[in-house]
Amino acid sequence: MGLDQWIYREFTPAERQCAEAFPDVDKDKEIWYWRKNYSLNEWISENACPNDLLDFNCEKIYLYEQEIDKLFIDLVAGKLSEVNGFDYQEDMIDFIKEAKYLLSKGHYLYYLAWW
Repeated sequence: MGLDQWIYREFTPAERQCAEAFPDVDKDKEIWYWRKNYSLNEWISENACPNDLLDFNCEKIYLYEQEIDKLFIDLVAGKLSEVNGFDYQEDMIDFIKEAKYLLSKGHYLYYLAWW
């Protein structure tokens, strides 16, 4: 058991149309993965989950520019703690850079956790 977390980029309509010809191809692209980053999962629950969603296990949580900006601010301010002796800060900054780039190109991103 544990916590697996992904960030996916949804295919654009054009990409989705091309992918329809290949049924074995995933329709969204994984751009990031974490294992047991509990502080990020808690941050998502407090800052990005819709108010009516009590359990977001295996639910898509869309991330927009304002959430990514707040994640960066909170990360730099030390509001996300290290987990089990592992500091995710550098990895998360790399993710934030990638997310900002993809969002600037008009892509939609979502977080998916499985526990």
